[in-house]
Amino acid sequence: MKVGGGLSDTLADFSSIQLMDFSNNHISGTIPQALPSTIRNLSLSSNRFTGNIPFTLSFPSDLSELSLGNNLLSGEIPDNFQQLSKLTKLDLSSNVLEGRLPPSMGELATLKILNVANNLF
Repeated sequence: MKVGGGLSDTLADFSSIQLMDFSNNHISGTIPQALPSTIRNLSLSSNRFTGNIPFTLSFPSDLSELSLGNNLLSGEIPDNFQQLSKLTKLDLSSNVLEGRLPPSMGELATLKILNVANNLF
C-alpha cells in the first residue's frame, strides 16, 4: 500500500526523529517548509511533489542525506545549502529543475554524492 495525499509543516513536531523515508509513494503537493530539527536523513524521492524547492526551507544543520529525486520539482535550486555543513549526499535527479548549480553548493566540504541527472540544466 502506498501513502498518498500531502505532507504538512506538522512534520516539524516530531522532535526526536532522525530518519524520515517517504520514498516510493503517491505523496503530492509541495515540500513542507518546516522539518524536525533532529532529522539526519530525509528521503522524499519517487513521489509527486511539485513546485520549487522552498528558498525559505530551514534545513537542519545536521542533515547528512537529502533525497528529492524523481518528483516534479521545478525552478532553480535555491542558494541556501551553505548551512548544511554535514551533507554527504544530495539527490535532485529526475525533476524539472533548471538554471545553474548555486554557489553555496561549492561550500559543501563533506558532500560526496551529488546527483542532478535528468533535469533541464
